[in-house]
Amino acid sequence: MQKKRRNANSSLIDKNGEKRRGVSFAAHRPGRREVLSMATAAIAAGGLMASSAEAHHTKGHHDGASPAAWKRHAGLVKALNECEAMSLACLDHCIGELASGDSPLEKCAARVRETMALCSATRSLVLQASPLVPAALELCAQACRGCQKECEKHRKHHEVCGACADSCRQVLDEIARI
Repeated sequence: MQKKRRNANSSLIDKNGEKRRGVSFAAHRPGRREVLSMATAAIAAGGLMASSAEAHHTKGHHDGASPAAWKRHAGLVKALNECEAMSLACLDHCIGELASGDSPLEKCAARVRETMALCSATRSLVLQASPLVPAALELCAQACRGCQKECEKHRKHHEVCGACADSCRQVLDEIARI
């Protein structure tokens, strides 16, 4: 890992004394505790949004989401929220590691991005009781399997990857219940 420091004119200077202009993702790499606390906060926010959505839809308001769909798939929606939040934490970690030269996490970052996108889309379609839900569930399961497999490779060295793999497993378990 290259250590960098800033000089007076805001250039980055690496450990070899070379000047680098601009902002580096590695300028501040969060530690494990910080990453996990960010992930926990994101999960809590997702849970609050899900609870808020449930309260909103049980009051008779209707903006495209179905209260019946929420009640029927609450476990899946919560798992999708958690997986999306853990994927964000994992992706942030991967970006930091990639910036410092840890290229084995490239595949992990790619799988995590796919998972984030499909968890979000699937949750939206489930809450709308869309006829596209079966196709979305199939794609989401495929993305979660790929993400889980890739994150498992890094579990021993990157705690957040293990947590991301676990959240993918929860989504897969919820999808299997449907």
